[in-house]
Amino acid sequence: MSRLPLPPFPDRVDTAQLDWREGTPVSRAFGDVYFSLDGGVAESTHVFVDCNDLPARFAAGGFHAFTIGETGFGTGLNFLVAAQAFLAQAPAGSVLHFVSTEKFPLAPDDLARAQAHWPSLARLAAELRSAMPPAVAGFHHRALCDGRVRLTLLLGDAAALLPRLEAQVDAWFLDGFAPAKNGDLWNDALFGEIARLSAPGATFATFTAAGDVRRGLAAAGFTVGKVPGFGRKRDMLRGHRAASCSEGAMPPIYEKNIGGMAPSLQSAGRRVAIVGGGLAGCAAAREFAGRGWQVTLFERNAQLARETSGNLAGAVYPKFSLHETPQNRWYRDSYLHALARLPQLLGEPDSHAWSRCGLLQLPASDEDDTKLRAIAAAGRWPGDVLRHVDALEAGALCGASMPAGGLWFAGAAWVHPPALCRALAMHANIDVRLQTEVRDITHDGDRPCVDGTSFDAVVIANALAATTFAPATSLPLRRVRGQVTHVRATDASRDLRAVVCHEGYVTPARDDHGDLLHCVGATFAPRDADPSVRNADHEENIGNLAAACPSLHAALGGDACRVTGGRTGFRTQTPDYLPVIGPLAREQDGTISELPGLYVLAALGAKGIAFSLLGAAMIAAQANGEPLPVDREVADALRPARFLWRAQRRRKE
Repeated sequence: MSRLPLPPFPDRVDTAQLDWREGTPVSRAFGDVYFSLDGGVAESTHVFVDCNDLPARFAAGGFHAFTIGETGFGTGLNFLVAAQAFLAQAPAGSVLHFVSTEKFPLAPDDLARAQAHWPSLARLAAELRSAMPPAVAGFHHRALCDGRVRLTLLLGDAAALLPRLEAQVDAWFLDGFAPAKNGDLWNDALFGEIARLSAPGATFATFTAAGDVRRGLAAAGFTVGKVPGFGRKRDMLRGHRAASCSEGAMPPIYEKNIGGMAPSLQSAGRRVAIVGGGLAGCAAAREFAGRGWQVTLFERNAQLARETSGNLAGAVYPKFSLHETPQNRWYRDSYLHALARLPQLLGEPDSHAWSRCGLLQLPASDEDDTKLRAIAAAGRWPGDVLRHVDALEAGALCGASMPAGGLWFAGAAWVHPPALCRALAMHANIDVRLQTEVRDITHDGDRPCVDGTSFDAVVIANALAATTFAPATSLPLRRVRGQVTHVRATDASRDLRAVVCHEGYVTPARDDHGDLLHCVGATFAPRDADPSVRNADHEENIGNLAAACPSLHAALGGDACRVTGGRTGFRTQTPDYLPVIGPLAREQDGTISELPGLYVLAALGAKGIAFSLLGAAMIAAQANGEPLPVDREVADALRPARFLWRAQRRRKE
């Protein structure tokens, strides 16, 4: 199904500028209050929760995921009130997915000050504040309340972002400032997107009773009625879509008219098989388990994370570019998602499992330095997330003298991947089957099977070995050898506090059973299948560090540094260097279609930690009937079917 061209993606996001009236925030841009002076919680409960009949709908159950869509996140009040009602009323194993837009997010201090008005929501509000994304344009997905509540926050102009959303919304909170003060939001384009994204039978509620809003919603296919408003507000609007209405049903994700079916977004059951016990498989297992699914995790080795996910330490940081593309949005989204998810999974940083230590990217040349400066100056990243620093500040931040300045990622981290895999797999709904080799995965057109056993969903997450299964043989995956070098810390090198990246990288010292070791890496050899650890590769890693940062090389001991060993792993990549995430597809008689319930999460390359966490959330959301946590252009760029599309297009040219 073809679609109209999308509007340009927002370049940047500015935080809200506020005045305070009797302790209540007022937007300078719109001249309107964020919540009622008569009682914000009571107003939100009346207007949005009660007038969408949510307590009764939550208690009735009958859903795996309930989706609320909102225009205008503001202080997060409506989200907090809805989440509290859901947790009190909805059956165990169900999930609330809340999608909201916000053009001007509140700064952290302003958000805390506003939320201090609601002591009954204090615990939820504190968890929300700890998960809030920085002011970066785009989609931000967060898991709260042990995964039972999901928030996808769209920062930027709703007119640009809602057309990129894929969802089936059960209830709408049409908030935002009053139509008379925010006419750019309340328009026919918004009402059309609400219709497109609404599930049959979807309801809406809004504080306003303006005629333009009433007529716009009626034209979009909603029955609209007036009901008493809250406090001094005489009237408000509420309504619903006909249960049989298909006009607003979600169209396929594809922009391409390939004649195939859209991925199934409603799970027929609750049992999922995950093949592969590395980062990808463990992340997928945790995402499904947190949604109430019964998970069987198959791993052929005697332990989790025995292959490429078994490295001593991996850096979590994004690739970066001056260009606003789906590929670069994926790098950015997965990085920010990982930084929010890691504390939830691993707890407070330590010297063993992970550290949010920051990361410095050194330039490879004068030309590269110009590019890094331009990236920082473009304004897409707030300064507290990414900024350019000179050599003096870089040295102070890293705890070691630096030869030049570079890009400083304040929240970047290193992670011990085996510790992350173990944390991901620690859930009552996950049955880990070690030393279990999966031999056959099939699909009968309705449901996937693993070695003859039927499941409601199957996720293939075993890297290059995915192509040994018939449904995935057409995936163009390739193996890239990489070797990491372990160097014992010296008194001087222990001062290194941050990851330093150049053509390779070096991590701060990690406590490996009482031995403090730095990871220096990594080689990149696409056509090398040798699994052994080679001295020549150690020399290459150490030599690259010496060339990029002589002072750090000297701190490690120079040519006399103590190499204690290393590790060889095989990254899996695709020709376009993007992972494959989503439902597997097949082509029959010129028609490309996706296989319901059969997914792949593979080809994560050198960004396995970040890519696995958001990629797993994408797949679990699709299987569980939730909104996609990334924009649809990003989803298209990652879909396994893209290679079939391209091959088909080449044949027709």
